[in-house]
Amino acid sequence: MLAPVKKYVYPLLLGAFLLAPFSGMAEIYSWTDENGVRHYSDTPPQSAVQMNVEQEIPHDRERDRQNREAYMKMLEQTAEKQRQREKHELEGRLERTERQLRDTEKKAEQALQAAEKARTVAEEKQRRREIYVAPWIGPGYGPARPVPYERHPRRTPPRQAITP
Repeated sequence: MLAPVKKYVYPLLLGAFLLAPFSGMAEIYSWTDENGVRHYSDTPPQSAVQMNVEQEIPHDRERDRQNREAYMKMLEQTAEKQRQREKHELEGRLERTERQLRDTEKKAEQALQAAEKARTVAEEKQRRREIYVAPWIGPGYGPARPVPYERHPRRTPPRQAITP
């Protein structure tokens, strides 16, 4: 039994609450008749003439100056915050770039050290090639000792003949 009441009452209450603000938007007319009596109504009188009265807002120069100063101060604060953010970002970029530069210099130094080491190894190998002990020098050919030479035509001992 309660369900049918809810079915109709709630939508009506909702509609009333939604339409309530529009009821206050009606125009109210006031006029004084020939006897000096003041009348109020939501309908204009038959002898009414249409007049649009706009209320002029007075200009306040002091208030405008204060508003302008407050606006300029707000702009300056915003610009200062932006400058601080940009400065912080640029300092971070500079720090990262300097770190990358140090890392690159360190890697270049390591590469130079590796190249110097490779050069010394290559020089040592070249020196060993110049002082080469020929394996076929031995008894009958003289003592087995380092013999300096530029390039020997043969680097391997002569082959021995195979006898059957």
